[in-house]
Amino acid sequence: MWTYPFAERFPQITQPVLILQPHEDLLDASRRALDLLADAEFVSLPGLTRDVLDVGVEEYAREMRRFLN
Repeated sequence: MWTYPFAERFPQITQPVLILQPHEDLLDASRRALDLLADAEFVSLPGLTRDVLDVGVEEYAREMRRFLN
């Protein structure tokens, strides 16, 4: 993932994108990705810092359900 040309490829994405971002190392990089995406929504998850798919299942499911409706 560290060599993926995101600055070149992200602008090519035309469908809506949901970024669910816990407060961990990639927080700032994920925020910057918004500038590269045509139709993106950023949701900050400050209560999650690690093991997000173990401890953040409810938060992720709630936000994904909302986004997909």
